[in-house]
Amino acid sequence: MRVVAWVAAGCLAAGAAVVVLAMFLLRWPVEVHRWVQPPTVNYQRWDPYAVRVLEVSPVLWPWKRYEVWVTRAASGRHGHMRDYGFDYEVREEGYFGRCQVEWTSEGVTLVEPTGYRLFFPAKAFVAVR
Repeated sequence: MRVVAWVAAGCLAAGAAVVVLAMFLLRWPVEVHRWVQPPTVNYQRWDPYAVRVLEVSPVLWPWKRYEVWVTRAASGRHGHMRDYGFDYEVREEGYFGRCQVEWTSEGVTLVEPTGYRLFFPAKAFVAVR
């Protein structure tokens, strides 16, 4: 009977460890901001597109991680992605609303309020799949 109790306690401890580890390592991406392509720019294939910022930080992780995507606006699928470390000011309320997106025939540029820029050439995201 003692062996069964020890095995049960071991299984519970292992299960709890897996849950805690998963909370540190896993997180479903959360969209924190989106900018949709204006009608004045046309990429001639599957327009419009959107720039999406996803937070992908693990739940209990002290630092925020982000991915910036350029995808088809309607589905959010198929596009081009970059891991991106926003400036420390990203913690400020409304930070993403102060970012700007510049759409040109050459591509799209995400411009932070601090002046940092992330450029996606059109050939990287237009009709990727």
